[in-house]
Amino acid sequence: MHSLFQDLGLSVFSVCLQSSIGMIFFVAIFKFRYKKEFTKPAMIAAILAVIGVLSSFLHLGNPINAYLTMSNLSSSWLSREIFFTSLYTGLVCAYALILYTGKFTGILTPICALSLLAGIFNLYVMSQAYISTSVPFWDSANTYFEYYLSALMLGAIFFYTLTYKEMSLNFYVFGIVILVLAGMLSLSYVLHGLGLSQGSLAAKQSASILFSYSNLILLISILGAMSIFLFFAQSIRSISDKQRYIALNLPLAATVFLFIAAVLAKLIFYVAMVTTTVGLQ
Repeated sequence: MHSLFQDLGLSVFSVCLQSSIGMIFFVAIFKFRYKKEFTKPAMIAAILAVIGVLSSFLHLGNPINAYLTMSNLSSSWLSREIFFTSLYTGLVCAYALILYTGKFTGILTPICALSLLAGIFNLYVMSQAYISTSVPFWDSANTYFEYYLSALMLGAIFFYTLTYKEMSLNFYVFGIVILVLAGMLSLSYVLHGLGLSQGSLAAKQSASILFSYSNLILLISILGAMSIFLFFAQSIRSISDKQRYIALNLPLAATVFLFIAAVLAKLIFYVAMVTTTVGLQ
């Protein structure tokens, strides 16, 4: 299990950044739709981005390594990933800080827009950092699907959980969005695994690595299913008694389960890096 969990810091980094960028996507959409600010999700997005960056140091070791790695922007996708992650984190933290302090509010809209654009491009760079290698499990369009669909799915559930008590959000719409995205992610992984099993020797080895973690994949599926169930269970609660106090926050529990499932899924994504001699470029 050491070979799997030694990349836990990298996994937390990716999922935190995906969740943060996904939240900023929904913050921007609802900001322009309702002409209001969403301070809580913006601040959580900033906190997650910072946690993600800090957790990446567990993988890089000395934080100075991040600066040294970033010095090769012209030819290294990993350098670009570090640069655009830093840019996005700086922008989203500035956005959250302006919302919190109430100062310089005149630049809120451009800062929000820049944060969203930096986040969307950062997801592309993060994906490309792995696609540019020769690791079969990474070198496919599935990597793009994983990064963008996961960001939208996690962003949707985080945003709803943080705002549904303050707004009359239609949880059925969010639930369907989350369910569809989860289904698309699952299907893309299944098709990708089947494709690997029919590919080159290296691809078949990647497939065998994937299938060797079948128990972990089952756990991820169970956590995902529990998340969806808990999310939709709030409709039963609200129909039976809208005013009844319930200690357990079902959307929050659903978010936690889905976040854990995403971290575990990302560990499987990274384990190929451990079992090959090909590194990041």
